[in-house]
This record gives sequence, C-alpha cells and structure tokens, in this order.
Amino acid sequence: MEAWLMLCDAAQLVQGKLYILGGGWDRTSVNNPSLGVAFSIKVEWTETNQKHRFELELQDEDGNALMVGEPAKPLIIGGDFTAGRPAEHPPGMPLWVRQAVNIQNPRFEPNKRYRWELRINGNPLTNLSFYTA
Repeated sequence: MEAWLMLCDAAQLVQGKLYILGGGWDRTSVNNPSLGVAFSIKVEWTETNQKHRFELELQDEDGNALMVGEPAKPLIIGGDFTAGRPAEHPPGMPLWVRQAVNIQNPRFEPNKRYRWELRINGNPLTNLSFYTA
C-alpha cells in the first residue's frame, strides 16, 4: 500500500471525493481554529476485499505520541476499511480509499514541530510534519 497526506483547514469526504479547504500548508498558528488531515490510501488489487485498519497518530517533534486530555492519552484516530472490487474495475488495477479528519480548536505550543503518522495494520506507511509559528 501507499498513501499521501495533506494538511488543511478543513476536509470533507463526499461520495468518495475529498473536498479540501485551505490545503497544503506546513506551518500554522497556535490559534488556528481548526485542523484537517485529508488522506488517500492506494490499495493494491491483491489487498482488496480484505479488512484493514488505519491509525492516524499525532506526534511531537521527538516522534512520541502527543498526549492530550484528562487523563492524558495519545491522539490517535483510527478505523477499519475494506476496498471492494467493483464489477467494472479493471483486474489488477489498484483502488483508492480516502478519508478526512477534522479537529476543532487544536492546542499547540508555539515554535514546535509536530507530525502526523499514518499506520496501516500497525505498520507505519507515511508521515507529514508541520510547525507552529
């Protein structure tokens, strides 16, 4: 599998399409009212019709899980997905699974680097860093 991530102000998934508002940044204010992560996962033909799990984890600049809330716990957003093979889909051609995640009023420290890591079935697949101004 392969995947790409995009940071944005907000994202929606509608009928399999990603709608992205204010996308493609790598720097944000500590007062940003929202944070979105849009991502697509390329599922190879041989991996379709199987249940998979994604986890999107926010990490600090040292690669440790960012702890949030009371009691503190890692910020991990996850879910299961299955890429089915539509009847008209050409044999052997990969399929794409898309997802949008939004967080309202995120709290970040100034002048720090953060990173989102996407894991599939427990294995790191890709990551994307950003920093706060």
